[in-house]
Amino acid sequence: MRTGGLAELGEPVARLHDLAGVPLRTHARDLVAWARTVGQDVTVVLVEDETGAPVAAALLEVRVRRTPVGSFASARLAGHATLDHQRLVALDDGAARALAGGIHDLLAEHTAWRCELELLPVGDPVIAELTRLSPFAQTTADDPTPQVIWPTERTERTWAAKKTRQRTRTAQRRADESGRDWSVTRATEAGEVLAELPATLDLRLERELELGRSDLLADTRQRAAHVELSESLAARGALELWQLHVDGALGAYLLAARDGDMIRLVDGRIHPDAEDLSPGVILHGHALQAWHADPSITGVDLGRGLTNFKRSLRTQDIDSEATVLWSHPTLARLEQQRTAVAEGARSALRDARDRSPVVARAVHAGRRAQTWARAHRPAVTGGSAAHQDAS
Repeated sequence: MRTGGLAELGEPVARLHDLAGVPLRTHARDLVAWARTVGQDVTVVLVEDETGAPVAAALLEVRVRRTPVGSFASARLAGHATLDHQRLVALDDGAARALAGGIHDLLAEHTAWRCELELLPVGDPVIAELTRLSPFAQTTADDPTPQVIWPTERTERTWAAKKTRQRTRTAQRRADESGRDWSVTRATEAGEVLAELPATLDLRLERELELGRSDLLADTRQRAAHVELSESLAARGALELWQLHVDGALGAYLLAARDGDMIRLVDGRIHPDAEDLSPGVILHGHALQAWHADPSITGVDLGRGLTNFKRSLRTQDIDSEATVLWSHPTLARLEQQRTAVAEGARSALRDARDRSPVVARAVHAGRRAQTWARAHRPAVTGGSAAHQDAS
């Protein structure tokens, strides 16, 4: 058992992740760059066999607060709330038990602790052992990941369900009838993709501001990490960019990456001025048909969470679970009470927003201001994200 930093232990973890087929972005190779760029310290718990080969690993963000009565540790998986998938990799049941013991020992060094592990496969053996070791644990269903999986034997109709194919044809016909000049392009060469990346980020920010949403990539550190990931994927020949131009302007984009036999969606937005053309339907329709035509691609991962649009495309959902562990049952009860109060307040705000246009405008303006402030905050240099404002 070894515990250390990601810079020190990242290489054996990357070998283990290769062996286990960990999805891109969740893979240690990508998390090393992400952690360095956003300034996040990552603690590695690594289990090795008698030959020194890695057999299990966890990548954790651990924050410690010192108090007069002792230390309180808060742990979560690296990349929390930024990834579509998470993994606690263990090659067998013995490795899973050893990894759970290592995580528990790391937390038990402190007077009190809390550990949140999200987006893990249902029935994860490491979680089962951690739950057994911990004084109090709660596991709940987490966001599913919708996917499009294609049959081995394909025809021109198997790229999507009949309704999706009809909707795509209807959207293209209406776009033609609109009189607007539109076109779809696909870029796969690294230089071409990266040259267009700033325009996609500008469109994304414009879209999030228009909708009044708080955007992850508005944070300058997360935006830099996204650019660095894109550069890495492009250098591997794995990244491609689909664009829909309307009257000479970027109306929508879809950034995707090849990961083994799967395509994983990385980012995508539509411009407010192009909404009447159903640009998302058209762009996804073109991309899905192109990927479907390649027999080496088995399907498309649409990313964390279900929306109505994803429901119309997906053929299956990959379920996940989130588990929270506490050192003391009292801590769990206090947190559950606070969560209930906060959810009650959010529910009341949603009700007020739905009833009152004035409240709705105020909420929209507040979120827009938050996104704008994050997008224009100076980049932080030096230090750890554990001690910086995460808004």
